[in-house]
Amino acid sequence: APTTDTIENGTMNRPGAGFHRGHEEHGYSLIELMVAMLISTLVVGGVMVMLTAIQDVHRDSQQLIDAQQAARISLEQVQRDLQVAGVGLAWLVPPLPLVVPQADGGVIIRHCQSGITAVLDADMGNASAPMTVDDVTGFAVGQSIGVYDSSGAMDLLTITGIDTGNSRIQHSGASKAYLVADGTAVARIETIQYSVDAQDQLTRAIDGGAAQPIAGNVVALTITYWDSGIPPAVFVPVSTAEMMMIQTVQVDLTIETEDPRLNTVNFRQVTLTTQVTPRAIVLS
Repeated sequence: APTTDTIENGTMNRPGAGFHRGHEEHGYSLIELMVAMLISTLVVGGVMVMLTAIQDVHRDSQQLIDAQQAARISLEQVQRDLQVAGVGLAWLVPPLPLVVPQADGGVIIRHCQSGITAVLDADMGNASAPMTVDDVTGFAVGQSIGVYDSSGAMDLLTITGIDTGNSRIQHSGASKAYLVADGTAVARIETIQYSVDAQDQLTRAIDGGAAQPIAGNVVALTITYWDSGIPPAVFVPVSTAEMMMIQTVQVDLTIETEDPRLNTVNFRQVTLTTQVTPRAIVLS
């Protein structure tokens, strides 16, 4: 049948006008949303895992650098002290052990960098008698002094008092009952001791004072000694005579990082080594 168009108010009306077939609109289905969320989660999760791994590697590398720096600074300090072992004591005869190994693996280093020395002006008479010296300047209570008598014997004493007016030094710790004669040499003996304490700290003590930590997380401090032979041989000095044979000292220091490596139970470690020949190790 023919289609009749009508005009109402100037507008043509055609039957079926206003319907648009074949252009229906629709949103995402629930499955599509879930798949999109899953993909997004996987991508974000992968990025987070990668960032965490990068942070762990950076932290691990930084801690290793810190351990290396601590070991390097500590070894430089030990090296400086070993190099001056015996300095200021070369004029004294006979020599005394300048590098003294300790049972705990540490070491005692002796020198006289201050240059504080004196000479007895009168015989001591006995091992506990006060020392009358030519000059008490620089000596102080608590200091260690080395005494060399006319027979060639050496003793280490501790100053307990200073009588400035009479130029006398009171002392304790004499281990030999001998006549210390007029003209005997007296020297201020400065000692430095290195050791590892119960908290795994490398410590440094001066003249028996409080031990000061210079490095933490210390796994091992190993000190090796070479004698004066040709070629030098490694040995373990025990007696005074053997300590006098030390020519070269090797120090190995191992320090571990603060935290385990990459969240495991294994800590990373760094070991640095130095060898030192003390300047005044041989005295005559």
